[in-house]
Amino acid sequence: MSERNLGLFLPGHVPAAAVLAALESAPGLDTGELYASGAPRVGHGLREDRRYTHVAIPFFEEVGFLLLGETPLPASNDLEMHLGRTLSAAHGTALLLQYDDETGWGGSARFEGGALVARDAVDGREMDAVRRDLDGELVLDNLDSSDWVWPHLADAVASGAAVMFGAGIRTDDDIATLIAGASALAEPAAETVPHDPAATPQMRVQDAGDPGRLRRLLHRLAGKR
Repeated sequence: MSERNLGLFLPGHVPAAAVLAALESAPGLDTGELYASGAPRVGHGLREDRRYTHVAIPFFEEVGFLLLGETPLPASNDLEMHLGRTLSAAHGTALLLQYDDETGWGGSARFEGGALVARDAVDGREMDAVRRDLDGELVLDNLDSSDWVWPHLADAVASGAAVMFGAGIRTDDDIATLIAGASALAEPAAETVPHDPAATPQMRVQDAGDPGRLRRLLHRLAGKR
């Protein structure tokens, strides 16, 4: 994962304070652990006369979205589920996009009016590559060795992105263009949140490279003990 190939997107220019309020209302959220990997960032962009907001959360940038990476839907109090429901209830739509070119993992998930309404995910990390929707997963058989899962992954990204952005958002480069257009590396939205850095548990270098630990931390942020 990286800060250029996944993000949470909203229609219009949503104030950073509104995004932060939704984040901080998550059940069981430990802001110290959340900010240990960096503060959330909010950027505003314009694509073909469509205004949009990009929300970047370093935890997701390190471990990816659970909603796209596991077949069972995450629990209702999972951080990304909470954000999707809360932000879409307030602003109409919340869209998750991810395209990991190296491992062949990602796709899209869309919330409308406070509910998850669509998931189209491709996962090539295991022996059998699969495609997931809201009902489960289907093994992708007879993959072309030269293309592998990439065309399917591009289709999965496009199926969600088209609702908010129209045609043309299919790959990690396309997602990176949206992020850059929204100035996602601007001042962190969480800058106004007081916390004591000395009291924040810091991840050791070897921990930062352990996806399992990062995933467990992400679950803990959602209140799963």
